[in-house]
Amino acid sequence: QQQPDTVIEPDADFALPPPPGVSAFECPISMIRMVDPVIADDGHTYERVAIEAWFNKGNLASPLTNERVASTNLRPNVLLKVRIAAEDAADSTGKASSELRKKEIAKVKKAQEA
Repeated sequence: QQQPDTVIEPDADFALPPPPGVSAFECPISMIRMVDPVIADDGHTYERVAIEAWFNKGNLASPLTNERVASTNLRPNVLLKVRIAAEDAADSTGKASSELRKKEIAKVKKAQEA
């Protein structure tokens, strides 16, 4: 009897831990709490708008290791996104803090586009 092939979805289990001094929920580029965490080719997790802005400026190296990345493709860090949402749900101000983070990310994106 053959076992069905196991499909392994890329998620936070394959992401590297954040650098020292950065919370697991903070983007190491923008230093704000993430709303849409993604895993870059370097294995680190970033806020989507921050790492996209990094690559759109022509940077082809990891912002943390300064080593060239093989690809600028990004994978959603679903597990981390769920953990952030769970913490927000446990926090009575979760909705307000989530809206504030979205506004902060919009400011970061606008500043990086300038």
